[in-house]
Amino acid sequence: MAPPPVYPHPDPHSTLLPHLLPLLPSPLAIIRRIQFHFQSPYAHILSTFPPSTSPNRNLTRQFAVAYVDRSRAPETECWIYSSIELAPDQNGSGGDVDGGEKGAKAEDRILARLQLLALLAHISSLPTPPDFAGPSTTLLHVGGVHQRVLELLKGLPAHVTNADFSRRSDLKASSPDTAWTSEPPGSSVVKSHTIPWAKYLFAPVAAPGSVEPVAPTLPEGLSYGTVKREELALVLDRLLIPRKERTLAILPSAAIRRAEQVGGGRGKTEREMVAWGFWGVDGSLTSLHVEETFRGRGLGKAIAGRLLQTLVEGEGGKGGGEEKRKWKGFTGVEQEQAWAHSDVAEYNEASIGVAKGLGGTYAWVVFWTWMDLERAMKEMVVAVEEEI
Repeated sequence: MAPPPVYPHPDPHSTLLPHLLPLLPSPLAIIRRIQFHFQSPYAHILSTFPPSTSPNRNLTRQFAVAYVDRSRAPETECWIYSSIELAPDQNGSGGDVDGGEKGAKAEDRILARLQLLALLAHISSLPTPPDFAGPSTTLLHVGGVHQRVLELLKGLPAHVTNADFSRRSDLKASSPDTAWTSEPPGSSVVKSHTIPWAKYLFAPVAAPGSVEPVAPTLPEGLSYGTVKREELALVLDRLLIPRKERTLAILPSAAIRRAEQVGGGRGKTEREMVAWGFWGVDGSLTSLHVEETFRGRGLGKAIAGRLLQTLVEGEGGKGGGEEKRKWKGFTGVEQEQAWAHSDVAEYNEASIGVAKGLGGTYAWVVFWTWMDLERAMKEMVVAVEEEI
């Protein structure tokens, strides 16, 4: 058996998205990463099926896709999606951690694992960008990994509960948490991973059971805006999860400001930022923060609601006009495809409350990982030989 082929997609909006969009919300994160307005020259979009502008079920009966940009290290460099995340027992929901792999045949799991290994092996052959800032060129920081993909790459049985993923805090990286678990050396492609993060989905307004995002009217003295470049130092100071200023600078944002008069009411008005949030590059609500003295007033929910409104508005929806011209978010998002998501630590009750309050529904769990590319190459060779 030959290794699964890997094909570059230099024009993914034409040759990849037509295949992925009908599968929403399952491949939501990688779709939004492709649609994000900023793409560096070091980004590569890969798939196990060749470029094609027309959806073809024969091409995509089972496949895997990767978005990789190693110039973003040590932040998340890669997102991976496998069609194994869609199983018949999930009724098209795109994933349910409690569903296990009941709907996936053994041969499908074998092929899915080979496809994932082939993508990682191909990534290992890509040229390293100048000024690469990761810990090693053989380690890849992969984000938002579905539990099924994690299980396949760890060589685990079909169903593993969250309790099986132990917590450690001695491994830290620029990722959603500092609670990591490290695998025994040489035991699997997955070198380490975070605790489970619950993914909450926000359905498009047109979808059944969806809730239209609403940015509440703010109390007197507060107003909506966006985060300014000179305010990113404040944002970074408040973050528990390390991020680079260069990344925050390209993310769409929402802010709430308090107006203060300078000079006894006759001077200019200064607008202090008291709450903020961003769209992540993968279409997730991220880095939501409310200053301590303003908590308990619903401002976190207000920021999230404001962001959800902009996903389509900036592309010519309700916003239009000047707002449309200024919008730098995601390209080509249609109203009926305007899914959004939030990855929330399962112990973060406040964030879970915000997600639910905005109409979010629990979908599945994901992990941030460090993957061993050298190990992936070796395991692919062994797996192919076993299938001969």
